[in-house]
Amino acid sequence: MRISILVFTLCLLLPLAAHSSVIMVSGNCSGEWLADTVLVIGEVVVPSGYGLTIAPGVEVLFMGNYKLIVQNAAGLSAIGTEMNPIRFDWYYAGIYWHGLRFLSAADSSRLEYCIIKHAYASGADTNGGGIQINTCSPTITHCTIDSCKALYDGGGIWATTSNSTISYCTISNNFGDDDWGGIYFAYSNPTLTGNLVMSNWADDWGGGMYFYYCSYVTLTDNTITGNWCGDDAGGIGFESSNGIISHNTISNNSTGDLGGGISCYNSDPIIEYNLIIGNSSTDNGAGIWLASGSNLTIVGNVIADNTSNYNGGGIAFNSGPNLITDNEIYGNHAVRNGGGIASYYSGNTIQNNFIAGNSCGTGYNGGGIYSEHDNELVTDNVISGNSAQNGGGAYFYSSANTQFLRNDISYNSAVTSGGGAYFHTSTGFINKNTIRSNTASSGGGMYFQTSTIPITNSIVRNNTPDQLGGFPGGVTYTNIQGGWGGTGNIDADPMFATVAQPFSDLLWGSPCIDAGDPYVAYDPDGTIADMGGHYYDQSNPVRVLVTPFDAPLLIPAGGGSFNFLITVSNSTVSMQSTTIWTEIVLPGGSTYGPIIGPVMVNTSAGLNVNRLRIQAIPAYAPTGIYRYRAYAVVGADTSVSEFKFTKYGSTDDGGDWLNTGESFDNLQDASAAIMPQTTTLHSAYPNPFNPMTAISYQLSAFSHVKLSVYDISGRNVATLIDGFRDVGHHEVTFDGSGLASGLYLYRLEVSGEAPPTYKIGKMILMK
Repeated sequence: MRISILVFTLCLLLPLAAHSSVIMVSGNCSGEWLADTVLVIGEVVVPSGYGLTIAPGVEVLFMGNYKLIVQNAAGLSAIGTEMNPIRFDWYYAGIYWHGLRFLSAADSSRLEYCIIKHAYASGADTNGGGIQINTCSPTITHCTIDSCKALYDGGGIWATTSNSTISYCTISNNFGDDDWGGIYFAYSNPTLTGNLVMSNWADDWGGGMYFYYCSYVTLTDNTITGNWCGDDAGGIGFESSNGIISHNTISNNSTGDLGGGISCYNSDPIIEYNLIIGNSSTDNGAGIWLASGSNLTIVGNVIADNTSNYNGGGIAFNSGPNLITDNEIYGNHAVRNGGGIASYYSGNTIQNNFIAGNSCGTGYNGGGIYSEHDNELVTDNVISGNSAQNGGGAYFYSSANTQFLRNDISYNSAVTSGGGAYFHTSTGFINKNTIRSNTASSGGGMYFQTSTIPITNSIVRNNTPDQLGGFPGGVTYTNIQGGWGGTGNIDADPMFATVAQPFSDLLWGSPCIDAGDPYVAYDPDGTIADMGGHYYDQSNPVRVLVTPFDAPLLIPAGGGSFNFLITVSNSTVSMQSTTIWTEIVLPGGSTYGPIIGPVMVNTSAGLNVNRLRIQAIPAYAPTGIYRYRAYAVVGADTSVSEFKFTKYGSTDDGGDWLNTGESFDNLQDASAAIMPQTTTLHSAYPNPFNPMTAISYQLSAFSHVKLSVYDISGRNVATLIDGFRDVGHHEVTFDGSGLASGLYLYRLEVSGEAPPTYKIGKMILMK
């Protein structure tokens, strides 16, 4: 007892003494620590009603497994600076201390620019290796919590009944021997902003961070990367919790079970504008996993390159209904079903997403989307370049009332059936879709097994080997290649603005405009329904359209560039003076620009104008999701078009927002507007390809064109064009289904020019 009293007195008196280089403390302490080094030789307690302040640059070194405890209504103010942080660490390497404990402490407690390392929650106090928070809300900002561990839960931070804000901290290399390697909150309303949560791990649940029965969690602008757990929730876990997960980078996390990036049980968070990239799971849902009564809103995210050893490379659900809208879901893989999305018993709305380049393993179905026992609304999506055994783009099994509406389905492939989509024992309707350039052994466009589903107001063309397989319902008011019996069907070139890209917007003059069912709802512009996934908006006299090449667009940290086509169409009977300009919407919502223009152009009646442009993105552009937006203004009428691109990482290097390419500045009328300065043969896309690719070229004058394909021995294997073509941009599809893998040459001969033009390109067929 005498020793305890002496130590308490010493701690109270030391701040009043002259500045010391080293002091030793234990027991009850308050006042201020100014020494260069504070050696902790026993348990330290800031008693109820007292406060302890630690000066910038102080090193607090623990000589054993001791804690620093801040008791009821007591305060700890450890505020360092960027140049002079406060360090809490072990004294003897390998002998861990026991962490900071805020036990009903004053909410005014604050850790700022602190380094907390090598703490271990063990013995009777097994939760919260670096920091434990119980029934209080200290603020933690600009701190590093590294290499801490807990015998039970919460290697870095463990908190309950807390509304703490944790901001701009690094929580790394922490370990939960049971659950929750990095951060854990229960029964709380925490805010986490701008943190780096990296390389934490747990034997069971929650590698990076986990929230249990939290009424509202705010996660914004964090980077959660490289975390691992043996069970569920490699990056982020929500259990019986709500809140918002917004503008985070969630990458390269992994789990031995479910939910590599995000896992949700009985939770309803909003997941918006995140980069969810490169995560993996042994079971379902490498990017996002949802189960047990959860209802998610997933909006505006990039969900890419995630890999599941079971179902749902990008997203997997067995609970709903959920809203999945305005996301880019690409490059994901599932060993079983649903490379992009796997949905079971959920009833989702899947709307306005770009679902591309996803795949599933041999013998499994639904490269882009797999839906089983669902009541799905799938609308306004681009589903392209996905692959599977059946249903390369989408597969619906025993799904009632599937509503397939206004989608672009292109360049998908299936080994067996249903290159674009496969419907098995399902009901519903297919309305206003474009299904083109898909491949399979049968039913290249769509395949129907025990599913009598009507098709209307659609475009079904250039699918291999056939447009439809199995036994679909009636086909009406559809542009279907080869023709099909039914009311209002046609067989004509749809006049897409671009063929090589997965977007199916129509040019003015397309036979699909106003050719849909005249007895159903009109298009939003008040005209008769158009055929296909995109109606031509006739409400503006001049329409602008921007189409990215090689979407989805992911710009690396060091910057880069992308190509896009800007097309202006005049649907009136007179020349229109049009102001054209573009801008970039930055991740925070502000705009940069104008990038192009404003420029004034005169467009003649009934013609389509296009220009190929190249946009540079500098290295210093911040991480996030951008929108490239174009405007065409005629009087009081404004047409707007946009597409998305993503910047993944940022550096301090240079660069600029330079935009180059074919000029709009010198256009005086439509004949000038559509006249490229040179004849150009562009690269085939995709290249390598299997089995279809598109070749584009532009003409500077009305010319006779011959476009041929040769094998490496010089044998002509296909003549794609042999006839006259107008000035402007043209594209044609080449189908290599009957050819062997290898190198092929394509040769453009233009004889309407003086002298004649000959151009050659190379492409690789890879089966």
